[in-house]
Amino acid sequence: MSVKEWRLRSEKAHVDILRLLKLYERSMSIDQEPYKSDFFRVFFDAFRRRLCSIHRRFDRATRMTVQCKAQPPIISGHSIWKYAVADGWVHANMSEADKRYRDIQDVMRWWDDWTYALSSHPPPRMWKRKQVTTRRALDTD
Repeated sequence: MSVKEWRLRSEKAHVDILRLLKLYERSMSIDQEPYKSDFFRVFFDAFRRRLCSIHRRFDRATRMTVQCKAQPPIISGHSIWKYAVADGWVHANMSEADKRYRDIQDVMRWWDDWTYALSSHPPPRMWKRKQVTTRRALDTD
């Protein structure tokens, strides 16, 4: 996947989050169902597309895992805040009593918590690996 495709997917996730925040702006609290599950669906889609964690690979020369050179943009609580500020939905001088501030803080906290939880206990794969039969495996039968 190219860097351009990664950026487009990251941008789409940020747009979806901000769209949900704007949609639920008039609700009392987004910290309940069905609002929270809508944010989780956006998160889970981004997590499945590997946009929530740093990609690593094994380097044979150093015999350690190192960060991949082709790294997609990471979506985190901080990046959600930066995107909302750039969009003008929130600003740096907001008070904690402001509902927009509380909502964006909730989403940022959820996002980081969900990333930690799913990174620690990843969900099963969406597809199964193809079983490859080698010649050596056939010879041993």
